[in-house]
Amino acid sequence: MKKNIKAIYLTEMALLILIILFYMLTKVVSSNIKSYLAITFLLIILIINIVLFKIDHTKNYYSGYIRRTIITVLMISGIIIYALGVIIGFTHGYKIIYNSIVFRIIPMILITIIVEYLRTIIVKHSFNNKKSMVFISIILSLIPIILEINYGTLTTSYEKFVFLSTIILPSIAESFLCTYLVHRDNQFSSIMFKLIVQLYMYIIPIVPNLGYYLYAVLKIVVPFIIFYIINKNLLIDENKKSVAKMNRRIFSIPILIASLILVVLVAGIYKYKLIAIATDSMKDTYARGDAVLIEYLKPEEIKVGEVMVFRHNNKVITHRVIDIKNKNNKIYYNTKGDANPSADGYVTEDKDVIGRVDFVIKYIGYPTVYLEELFGKG
Repeated sequence: MKKNIKAIYLTEMALLILIILFYMLTKVVSSNIKSYLAITFLLIILIINIVLFKIDHTKNYYSGYIRRTIITVLMISGIIIYALGVIIGFTHGYKIIYNSIVFRIIPMILITIIVEYLRTIIVKHSFNNKKSMVFISIILSLIPIILEINYGTLTTSYEKFVFLSTIILPSIAESFLCTYLVHRDNQFSSIMFKLIVQLYMYIIPIVPNLGYYLYAVLKIVVPFIIFYIINKNLLIDENKKSVAKMNRRIFSIPILIASLILVVLVAGIYKYKLIAIATDSMKDTYARGDAVLIEYLKPEEIKVGEVMVFRHNNKVITHRVIDIKNKNNKIYYNTKGDANPSADGYVTEDKDVIGRVDFVIKYIGYPTVYLEELFGKG
């Protein structure tokens, strides 16, 4: 056992040296190459460790509970974040383009898998040695920090504080959680956690505009909550073997909350409302079957060039404003559908203005459009 611990410590020291070498190399390579350079370094280290030690694929009794807890906490966290978005506002998510897939998404997935397999090998052969597990947590937290650091931008105290709060501290918190997850289960739990946290913003078209402070707090607090729930329940229920049943009951909670948030958005109870598009009059911008998120605004807040939402002949229309006129203390809007050859044949008064289109979510409005057409024909 002592020999194995010494081998693990030597492995960790070698890993630290290689990471320092990688950090020095990143100063002279482009940001696009940096990720693939990290993959090369980490893959070499992983292969060496696979030769020296074996990977543990064992699945214990609590594997299902641990993974359901991760998903449940992340779902509840996401729902809370989007509930805050209803109050604070939303911004566009990342657009999935060629560059983001090749230089961001694929490297992110590969690095996560390699790092977590490497973490599992070291943790499983540490024989519950806390110093070794703390050491590997700190070492592996350096990798995302080095990948995200941009030497030219960290010039002011504010920029350094933002980097500390949004990158360094969350990376450390996530790394310690992942070490705990592979200790109690295996690499699949930690890979699942990291991929959900890292990739959701590339999948969801709109994200809440939380700002640096709230974003940093959530990135640090969520790993702690996952650790606390799992650790507490496993300590209490390890002899009872009943924790998995309890977990299945609470798994339905985020689904109910998500449904409530969706109802609030569709009903337009607060400052946002989600509606489906039934025609192709704005096809260059969005098409029939898409859904748009409307932000309620005062008429005077609408500007030329924005897509305005208004009522006309008992219908809700979303067309672009091409001209605004003030007359007799009233505001009048000329509008046009982007796909229409000419402007609308009517003028909209300020009393008919609902708000402005902030975001478009592709395709999810089709069920609503089909149902409206079905009952309309009926």
